[in-house]
Amino acid sequence: MAKYAQNARVNASLFSHFAGGAQADLVPLRSGALTALRANFDQNLLPGAGALQRSARAAGGALNTYANKVDSIHRRADGLRANVVALLYGIERAMGETEEICQAILAPFGYTWNTPPPMEMPEPRMRPGVAPTDADELADKVKRLRQVHERRWYDSALRWQREVDEVATARRRWAELIEERRGAEDALSSALADTPLGQLITVGAGTPGGRKRAIAVGLTGELGGVPRVVDALNTGHPLLAGLFPGSDGSRVWDSPPDPEDVVAWWAALSQPEQEVLIRTVPYVIGNLPGLPAWARDRANKLSLEFYRANPQLLGPEQLKLVAEVQRILDDEAEQHVPNPPIQLISFSLRETVPMVAVGYGEIDSASHLSWMAFGMDNDAQNGIKTADTVSRNLLQEQQLMSVRDATSSPATIGWLGYDTPDKSLSGEVLNSESASEGSKRLGSELDGIAALRGVSDIGMPITNVVAHSYGATMAAIALTLIKVPVDSFVMLGGAGLDLDLVPSLRVLNVKNVTNAQKGVFATTAQSDRVAPTGAAWAGRGLVDANAKSILGWERKVPVLGGAVSFPSDGDPSLGQLGTTGHPLIGSQSRPPLGVRDVGYGDIGSQSLFITAQITMQEIGPETLKKLAVTAGEDVRVLVDSESGRKTFLRVPLREAAQR
Repeated sequence: MAKYAQNARVNASLFSHFAGGAQADLVPLRSGALTALRANFDQNLLPGAGALQRSARAAGGALNTYANKVDSIHRRADGLRANVVALLYGIERAMGETEEICQAILAPFGYTWNTPPPMEMPEPRMRPGVAPTDADELADKVKRLRQVHERRWYDSALRWQREVDEVATARRRWAELIEERRGAEDALSSALADTPLGQLITVGAGTPGGRKRAIAVGLTGELGGVPRVVDALNTGHPLLAGLFPGSDGSRVWDSPPDPEDVVAWWAALSQPEQEVLIRTVPYVIGNLPGLPAWARDRANKLSLEFYRANPQLLGPEQLKLVAEVQRILDDEAEQHVPNPPIQLISFSLRETVPMVAVGYGEIDSASHLSWMAFGMDNDAQNGIKTADTVSRNLLQEQQLMSVRDATSSPATIGWLGYDTPDKSLSGEVLNSESASEGSKRLGSELDGIAALRGVSDIGMPITNVVAHSYGATMAAIALTLIKVPVDSFVMLGGAGLDLDLVPSLRVLNVKNVTNAQKGVFATTAQSDRVAPTGAAWAGRGLVDANAKSILGWERKVPVLGGAVSFPSDGDPSLGQLGTTGHPLIGSQSRPPLGVRDVGYGDIGSQSLFITAQITMQEIGPETLKKLAVTAGEDVRVLVDSESGRKTFLRVPLREAAQR
């Protein structure tokens, strides 16, 4: 298979070479047909050949890696099998020896191959009619019989037990090899799916001939010589009048209308009018803050279907996102009862980078709604796997906490709606330009939920914003823009707050959980040096007084007082794992020492558990009211007034200027 992929890559390369030559020959020639032919080379054939080359190169590498891994597994499996055969032969010999001794000493032989006898030989007996009648003589004969067989019994039993133990060890190693093989298969499957060709296969799945059409159209722009006829996504409709100038919603992403106006406008439409808009301008309806999630979900899935039918319109980043979104929806479709139900809250391939927000749970009726914001190198096509995992993980923890309340229905939204910085400690991540741009869209979404639910019979949900890394920088700015305060703001490994835009936590539109305490929470793992170092180099204010950067750089920037710090380094007494670095999700492969790599959002981590407590208001006004405050050097430690036990909650005492 790897050789086949190599040949495909060579052929695609040759095609590109000859096509490039043909294209050069066409340059001096002029006609309408030749202009169309040159455009076909530029827009379809040469990019398609490049995509095929990249796919074949990646697939060949993945297949060779898989083959080498399987060869290694088989060599070790053959060694294990040969060793077990030798062990079973040794057990058979020990069984034979033990059976002979049992016959000689008149002891019962009831041992199976994997239940060896005890080390101590049973008491020998003499056969009736042969045994002396004199007690002393009988005892002497029994003693001699023991002396003859006892050592041999012990050696056989010891060897038998040792070989049974080695067989058990071999079985465990065999099971590990099976898991290793499964891991290799999963890695191969993932690597093949992540190629442009694999993404086209995913995009085309689910309809008769869909994969063939997606591959052909995606690589060449046509199928069977017939070009795909494309109708561009419409953004204009008379019913949009009043919301958008000229009834054109093409600027819905970066210039959305006031959500309160959107709520009133949508409510004034009849159901048939709403259906018309969903079908005819799905891009606009799917990305309009203030509309119900059900409408946006239906519209965005229509947009997704449009792009699946027209893969030739997709660049590499867009194709990757479409394929990843489709995988998430396919996983949901395979469940008899979706758990959780999935909704596309936003979906746009028209911006500088692809954008998406995926909802987990019943967004329109959720009692607790948590928005997840992400940091550097998490443009939608790159971050969607992490966002999918973390959003599901948080929802799972929240659901476990909600079982005591039948009216509680949490939901999460993995929000990937801005152009994130691409590299750690780069110029992009050290300034707030991306954060400022992204904050406008996130702010509109938060206001949209507030406007929609504020006039509904269901009422307002408990609204939370959970942000990681540079996502905390962005989300904090968004919280200065919104009209209705959120209930909590949780920063996981936050990269600091822009002091020009967020000079104090008092400017954040976050409700107070007590009269004096805002619902702002933060944690930074002891081993996370990335977040505080980035904050220090950028000159941003820290929120978690416990954050430690490289070379003590955190001492050069202020700490904004008023956030509740909570730990993320684990609690063995509760079986909670500690975060071992900066990522949200730990690496799936074990490092050489075999220590598990744990992220802030991993199941079983202390940080995820506490985040779920905060967002479900398990840590809220009533909990905080029970706590007496004692002064510390740099923080105030909150102590339970009933038990006297210190809790994980710590509040920075000093404001930035005082520090």
